[in-house]
Amino acid sequence: MLGAPDISTDTFAEHDFITNGVPRSDGQHLLIGDGYDKRLHCWTTIPTTSASTPTAVVDFADGVHALALHDNTVVAAGPMNGLRAWVSGVPCDGRAPDVVYGSQIGSITVESVQSLALDGQYLYVLDSDGGLYIWDGLPESNEAPLFSLEPDIAGADIYSDGEHLSISGRAFFGVMSISDLGSDSQFTEIPDPGWSSAPGQGIVSGGHVFRADLGYNRVTAWERLDDALAGVQPDVLLGATGTADTDPDTTQEGLFWPSQLGFDGQRLWVAEYKFSGRVVSFKLPE
Repeated sequence: MLGAPDISTDTFAEHDFITNGVPRSDGQHLLIGDGYDKRLHCWTTIPTTSASTPTAVVDFADGVHALALHDNTVVAAGPMNGLRAWVSGVPCDGRAPDVVYGSQIGSITVESVQSLALDGQYLYVLDSDGGLYIWDGLPESNEAPLFSLEPDIAGADIYSDGEHLSISGRAFFGVMSISDLGSDSQFTEIPDPGWSSAPGQGIVSGGHVFRADLGYNRVTAWERLDDALAGVQPDVLLGATGTADTDPDTTQEGLFWPSQLGFDGQRLWVAEYKFSGRVVSFKLPE
């Protein structure tokens, strides 16, 4: 046999490969959901070198395509088995979730959790049918959401840093202040500075703005949200030497199909889609 010692060995698991990763960090822990191999990788300290072995790998029995981490609470969802939550600490001991919602979240039956976010005030669940449901924390059985929105953005991701809720889809990237959230709230669009026709996730976090651009193999970044909203060109292009550099690259300086993002105040985590199998980090300058 070539490539493995025997037929039962999963070489991807043995070497901690991550495919279609979803990264989240609170600055103390790092969690990366695997959207293909159905695992949740967990580190109790932030890895600062390549090929750092995770503290634990939790079998998720579903592709992790939605993940949030706040104040030692973790919520995650996959397309088949729905939402699960760990409320008694980050599961770096490999334990099973404390709460299993499935597709019934409070009083709402979701078609499929498309994306989610969690902060000190709310749990946000974006259903694949387009509805965005917002609860006051993790809901009890049959608890109705505080309110819902209909952003009508195809293939969207949501992200909260506790101050702003951001949403990004193929044709829209927008943000709203969480202090202004209500049933009639609207997202304010961040103007397109020249993204490709296949952008990845966009997030607003810590007053900064980041958006992955899968088609152009880079991440656009603004230091200030106000600049991004005003249509100012990005301050930095991560993974590219300039606007003309759109080629994929798996070197330390490049990116290959960047898709999902996470930010912990010090490091931006960029998960690449499909073929590279990488999650890379960029540290903010002191």
